[in-house]
Amino acid sequence: MKVKNEFCDGFSDFSEIQAICGRPLGLGFNHQTGDLYATDAYHGLVKVGPNGGKATQLVGPAQANFSVFADGLDVDPHTGIVYFTIASTKFQLR
Repeated sequence: MKVKNEFCDGFSDFSEIQAICGRPLGLGFNHQTGDLYATDAYHGLVKVGPNGGKATQLVGPAQANFSVFADGLDVDPHTGIVYFTIASTKFQLR
């Protein structure tokens, strides 16, 4: 699933459309692969490849079988394993 689309490009005030475009709360970089990971309040855990482009959802509400409010992450510099936290499985910003 691609998270961001052309609709989100160019907006300076995301308050009205952040449920569609996302709200990143945590960032982590994998130096081994060049991937950038983000925890997003609406889309869960997403990844952008080393060449940029659109974010790809890795873990979200559909995969977790509940609402995911992902808020922080870290990438192990030796193994590349991504650890992320979920602030709530009940509440969302919407």
